[in-house]
Amino acid sequence: MEKVIEILNASFVYGKQLVWHDINLDIFKGELLCLLGANGCGKTTLLNCIHGDQTLENGSILLNGKQIEKMQTIQIAKQIGVVFQEHTTPFPYSVLDVVLMGRGPHLGMFKSPSDKDRGIALKSLKSMGVLALKDKRYTEISGGERQLVLIARTLTQEPEVILLDEPTSFLDFKNQALVLEMIRKLARKGLTIIMTSHFPNHALICADRVALMSNGTMVAIGETHKIMTEINLEKTYDIGVKILSVNDKENGKTIKFCMPCIKEEHICELLEQPE
Repeated sequence: MEKVIEILNASFVYGKQLVWHDINLDIFKGELLCLLGANGCGKTTLLNCIHGDQTLENGSILLNGKQIEKMQTIQIAKQIGVVFQEHTTPFPYSVLDVVLMGRGPHLGMFKSPSDKDRGIALKSLKSMGVLALKDKRYTEISGGERQLVLIARTLTQEPEVILLDEPTSFLDFKNQALVLEMIRKLARKGLTIIMTSHFPNHALICADRVALMSNGTMVAIGETHKIMTEINLEKTYDIGVKILSVNDKENGKTIKFCMPCIKEEHICELLEQPE
């Protein structure tokens, strides 16, 4: 398989605090990799380092064989797109205008989008199933619609890699499922996707591979069905975990999902801990 991103012996320090160390991770063309881990373990920081927004303390990150830290911002933007957890704008831009902003890396200073750029933006909106929203104000559409629009904006960059930081945050059950399905479809079309999540079930739903982070390093990396075990998840989240299976007779397959397993005495211990 073709490597798109290589993370080699990477360490990151925030102030004087070591966030994570000795991270080694390869991301391959056309795969959907899910980063899982508890709050504060450094998932978002790792995405920022991949995008060149933050600098490693040690090690290196390669994008198609080139060191990220030696690349210009515009070069990175043409190859890597980012969808943040939450995006708000104080201006009532139309949805189409927001998506057209994704063409920025391909436009010169003060250059206006061309008909070609507009066509790419419309195609991206259509691919995400939100073309009908193009003339609506971005500030007036729902949270689920905004997330799909932001992914469309990133597609308009025409990147090779998309980084998604908690793409289903603040979304209801239906919109979470819709966004995850759209992300999965993008990976099937050949895009390389790295997604962070707080929810292990999201990895079970759509990820090709999983990287589990805890205590400043990787717990395990590999194919989802091999890595998502009760033992690995317990190490990652420091909590009991049960993985359950259900036979989906209609589609002829087995569905796996996980849930926390907290004993009553453990809950009492947590409640009794001093603040």
